[in-house]
Amino acid sequence: MNQKADLHTHTICSDGALDTKALVDKIHAAGISIFSVTDHDTVEAVPAAMEAAKALGMECIPGIEMSTKLGNIDVHLLGYFFNHTSPAMKEYTENSKSQRIRRAERMIGKLNALNLTITMDDVMKQAKGPVIGRPHIAAAMIANKCVVTFSEAFQKYIGNGGPAYEPLNYLTFSEAVELLHSLGGIAVIAHPAVLSEEILLQAINGGADGIETIHPSSNAAQTETFRSIASEYFLLETGGSDFHGGARNDLANLGKYWIPVERVEKIRTSLNLQINE
Repeated sequence: MNQKADLHTHTICSDGALDTKALVDKIHAAGISIFSVTDHDTVEAVPAAMEAAKALGMECIPGIEMSTKLGNIDVHLLGYFFNHTSPAMKEYTENSKSQRIRRAERMIGKLNALNLTITMDDVMKQAKGPVIGRPHIAAAMIANKCVVTFSEAFQKYIGNGGPAYEPLNYLTFSEAVELLHSLGGIAVIAHPAVLSEEILLQAINGGADGIETIHPSSNAAQTETFRSIASEYFLLETGGSDFHGGARNDLANLGKYWIPVERVEKIRTSLNLQINE
């Protein structure tokens, strides 16, 4: 039987529902041997995840899901095998944390102007880690009975283009790729099914090393398309469950969306070749 790798998971350090140890235990129970914690714009959970994985005979690869802009389009970029303890990564994550807090404050102001009662304290109660995201605002809106569901919060108020939406001041796609490369890592286009063909090609031409060919948002036909694109453009293939837990009810995705560990070894080989060139 193929050994499984899941290179896309989240903890409470961003918008996941589980702490690091609980996440690693779930991943282990799903029969996965190599994984990556890819929290949004933070690497806070990575050291603990690596330690917990080692204790269970697993491997945790340093990872992150970076928020970037390609033109005026939001594009998420997955980073792997980079130096997660570097000063440059610390600077990036600290800046992202501050940006997200200021963005949340602006969104709360807009919600208040729409006569929806919600405060920053309400949002902070929903965030167990350092990163404040729209899911935390949505959770606070539900707790305060402003809306009933996450879907309602995003569709009516805080989704892209909504009356309370506020953009983040992201790095450009190329800046994020450059940062990951400078730290010895690779840059992978996340969940490409949410991107238009034009933006996907721009991301490939913008220096991406790989593409996430396996993801819950991709159906079988899309997966084959992305694999063909990876072959055509000589991209590395990654994939995973994008597991968050909690209200998303996505536990079944662990062990369902995965890549063979051989693809992880191909990434490792690629990085070694680059170092030795």
